Amino acid sequence: LILGLPVNDSAVGHYRVTGPLTALEEAGRVIARVAYESPSTVEIERIAPDTIVLQGRYSEGAADDILRMKKYSSALRIFEIDDYIVNAPKKNSHARNKPVNTEDLLRRGIALCDRVVVTTQPLADALSSMHSDIRVVPNMLSPEPWAGLKSRRGTSSKPRVGWGGGTSHTGDLELIADVVEWNRQYLGELNGHPLRDRRVTLKLGDVMALIQQSEHAFDAIMLDVDNGPEALTSEGNDRLYSREGLQACMRAVHVKGCLSIWSGSIDNAFERRLRQENLFFRRFHVAAYKGGKARSRCIWVIARDPRSLPPEEAGFVPEQARGETAKKPDGKSPFRRR
Repeated sequence: LILGLPVNDSAVGHYRVTGPLTALEEAGRVIARVAYESPSTVEIERIAPDTIVLQGRYSEGAADDILRMKKYSSALRIFEIDDYIVNAPKKNSHARNKPVNTEDLLRRGIALCDRVVVTTQPLADALSSMHSDIRVVPNMLSPEPWAGLKSRRGTSSKPRVGWGGGTSHTGDLELIADVVEWNRQYLGELNGHPLRDRRVTLKLGDVMALIQQSEHAFDAIMLDVDNGPEALTSEGNDRLYSREGLQACMRAVHVKGCLSIWSGSIDNAFERRLRQENLFFRRFHVAAYKGGKARSRCIWVIARDPRSLPPEEAGFVPEQARGETAKKPDGKSPFRRR
């Protein structure tokens, strides 16, 4: 039985911990449990795992938490890390938030574990002085969203450009203006030239500034920024989901307009904020990608007028939407059965 403790339920937490555990369990190789909060000693004793996977435990207090697990559980402890956080790129949004003693915290956490799992050999080499048993497990792609794709390489006279990354890769994302220009010059023919559509107006800049300058200008605003209200990758994104941000968004849409927000996970604090602003909302659970089975992501549709909300199911009464919340998928326990 493996107990996975990922740092989040999207991004690195998904493709390094929950995704692999799900695949192993579906193949009948393991029994898996996942928790997004540090389990109590009683909960660990109740589950009695053979292995505990601790992802990215290098914050203040993390070493003490691992020491507690070591004291009260005989489970194999695996420290999982996918990046050399000791020396993050200057333009990475996480760099400014890391503690000054990050290396010391990392060393302490790793020293309390039986094994370390990393993504690349260079990372293993960089951490070699911290532990004697470091294993390299590269990032891998789940076959579901990719297996049915057919290569179109060499089918056009112009180049096809692909890019993969995250919103914390700020240096990479500064290329976005160039990507827009590539779409105009080279890639437009592959996606129907959306930037030529007369209905499309493209603006490069701070979306918050645009929203604040607008009043009753949009029928709908659809935000897919960061990982949702949690603003995981950049603290500056919090302003979009603050009370002031919500007020600005609702001013920017028409009276019967809607605000739609994508999130990597349910956020009860954000839903309380919506209720405090006397807004109506409906939460939809969706898959992380087309064809995905698990509805692990959510989208909120928010409006002043409950009649503007789309129904989730037959018989839905919009007036019930205000303050509506759902039970945690796992009930009272912080553990999710995979």
